[in-house]
Amino acid sequence: MSTEEILLMSLSMQSEAADGGSCSGIAVASQRCSITHDRVESPNDVMCTAQPHRTMLTALVYLEDYIGHDMWCDSRRIVLPFQSEGMVGIYDRSHRWHSVIRRPLHCVQFHFPKSRLDRMMGGTEGKGVVLLDGLPARLSLFDPLLKYLALASLPLMQGRGQSNTSYAEQVMDAVIGHVARTYCRLTAKSTFDRDRLVPWQIRKINTLVSSNIEGRLTVDELATVCALSPSHFTYLFKNTTGCTPHQWLLNRRIELAKRLLVHTDEPLASIASASGFSDQSHFTRVFSRRMKASPSAWRRAEGARVERVPVDGRSPPLVALG
Repeated sequence: MSTEEILLMSLSMQSEAADGGSCSGIAVASQRCSITHDRVESPNDVMCTAQPHRTMLTALVYLEDYIGHDMWCDSRRIVLPFQSEGMVGIYDRSHRWHSVIRRPLHCVQFHFPKSRLDRMMGGTEGKGVVLLDGLPARLSLFDPLLKYLALASLPLMQGRGQSNTSYAEQVMDAVIGHVARTYCRLTAKSTFDRDRLVPWQIRKINTLVSSNIEGRLTVDELATVCALSPSHFTYLFKNTTGCTPHQWLLNRRIELAKRLLVHTDEPLASIASASGFSDQSHFTRVFSRRMKASPSAWRRAEGARVERVPVDGRSPPLVALG
């Protein structure tokens, strides 16, 4: 694992205090696991940002009592109460985490791939691990075993070498096994597993798009209704549909335009507006590239086979996601 990958998984700390700061040590285990030791002692606030990493989980263990932690997940504020020594938080790193540390903090973090949980729990075909009951994190948990494993890992921060790496692997095996047994559960896999959008997210997307097809929807808006970061939403969306949100939305607009062309006598400018295109020129250009014919030519060819119905002010149904 490279230093860049470890920093990506760890909290990236920035402090404006000239006489304060943080110190951390890193021990690397196999299969993309790492252990970080963070100690923050600064007279000023310390800003911490963890970039999303869709395949990873982090278990944070408090080694001293702590209060004064303001935290956000995907821009949503999370109220984090007093954390006593030995409390832990389990974080799904596919989300974007940000926090402000206002008091001295002493903790150890274990970072490991979600795939290790599958192997640890004996997941087989048709079975899979449900992470944290679908939550972005499990917080304020008192866990003496993880505390002891965190304390046992502190000597690893004092040096490097093969013996340290081997020891770190044993610690990580114990951590992952405990997290799997205590905070995850094995269940039958559905069509929508953790690498795809789930049914309620698909319903939210369809509702939003159907009611705003003529508007300018953004990936951020779609991700927000799914309670995901834009980057993770795009990853899950492509796994679910086989195309990017932009491509899928463009396909939806084209399908709506085709229905309006066949079933109404509306002019092209009105159809372009109703389908969410900026103007008739944009509509004609995109439609012609996709359908290999201009809207007018396509309408004539299809209209000869389909009887048109009077315009009643209602749009034809859209093709839904999923």
